[in-house]
Amino acid sequence: MNLHKRHTAWLSILCLLFLFPHARAEELPRGILIEKVVCQADAAQSYALYLPRGYTPQKSWPIIYAFDPLARATVPAKLFQEAAEKFGYVIAASHNTQNGMQGAALQAAISALLKDTRQRLSLDEKRIYTAGFSGGARIATRVASSCGGCIAGVIACGAGFPTDIKPTEATRFALYGTIGIDDYNYPELKRLDDKLNTLALPHRIVVFEGAHQWANSALLVEAVEWLEVQAMRAGRRAKDEALLEAAWQKSLARARADAESNRLLEAYQDYSALAADFSRLKDVTEYEKKAVALKETKEVKQALKAEREQIEAQLEIAGRLINLGGRLLTQTQERASVIKESQNVIAGLRKQAAETVDSGERRIARRALRQVFAQTVEAAMFHYHPNRQYDVALVNLEMASLIAPDNWLPPYQMARAYALLGQKKNSLAALQRAVTKGLQNPAGAIQDEKV
Repeated sequence: MNLHKRHTAWLSILCLLFLFPHARAEELPRGILIEKVVCQADAAQSYALYLPRGYTPQKSWPIIYAFDPLARATVPAKLFQEAAEKFGYVIAASHNTQNGMQGAALQAAISALLKDTRQRLSLDEKRIYTAGFSGGARIATRVASSCGGCIAGVIACGAGFPTDIKPTEATRFALYGTIGIDDYNYPELKRLDDKLNTLALPHRIVVFEGAHQWANSALLVEAVEWLEVQAMRAGRRAKDEALLEAAWQKSLARARADAESNRLLEAYQDYSALAADFSRLKDVTEYEKKAVALKETKEVKQALKAEREQIEAQLEIAGRLINLGGRLLTQTQERASVIKESQNVIAGLRKQAAETVDSGERRIARRALRQVFAQTVEAAMFHYHPNRQYDVALVNLEMASLIAPDNWLPPYQMARAYALLGQKKNSLAALQRAVTKGLQNPAGAIQDEKV
């Protein structure tokens, strides 16, 4: 399907947001997580649902559609519960969408989710949001990018846009991104921040202590509060002076605390965000000037330069490891030397990554190792394996095993690839390695592939 047809297909699906009338009054539990709601029009599709305790069909409610990369619907549904109660949001998290899903299957899952919630619930058409983690974040931004403004905002955790979609001046949704300091997608979110700044689009990228993971409940409360402020700026909801003032004071206090503690980079970022987030709602002139002044200080310039250098170093190291993996495939006669070189590079990175004190070198090592692990495993699972390129999948999984020798996933996926190649002995050996590394339920690995 070409891009035009694919875009048209998404538009037709997202029109469901407007074609279906408001819901009939239906008795659904309030204030508790409903772990599985089966879609009425498609029993193969389902979602986890949370309605705030005050939900009533007599008024319209904002909703967040959440997407987890492993289809763990209850994970985001639980994480968003605190924010849902505080700000009065419905949460609907898909049980079907996951990494590697695309085309008709993904469209069917989104279509069923939108249609069913639209029929069951009373939703505020001006405040419909998407959220996701990793591949789920890419689904969230894909949905928002495909409907010409029907999605008011996105909470993107650990990833940004799909590779075939770029933000432009025509992008019509606000974006709140979160990224762990040790997340391998850190470069992507920082570059997205730069791009959205250039486009002057409403956004915030927040860094937290952690790796590649969902933001925690407290940070998601801040994310939804930010969406509420942006809804006021955009005229999507009535101004709530109490909510606005609380958010303003919290942001101002954080900026002042960082400035007083001489955390100048953080203070610069705080004042920049304050000025952008509350423009047209508050007089931000003073804080725009503070941000400009801080950006010109030696400390902030050096910190921003160091961050850019760390990003480039991560990408260079990851590229080197990927190149070594490619040599494993093409230079079979030098296989032993390539493996030895790979092991040496990885050993040095693992030593840096294990340091107890945070540093630029530790961040680079952790991100680079995790980046290559994710890229090789996902390439094997979602590209080479579906395309029956099992030999290439095995090389990718071998590199992943070198990086994470105690992780059961690479040998488990190797077992599947060997099985499909008809190599029963190798498949059983790989499966046994996966079991010794912690695989809990190996029974289906051989049976599923009919060795």
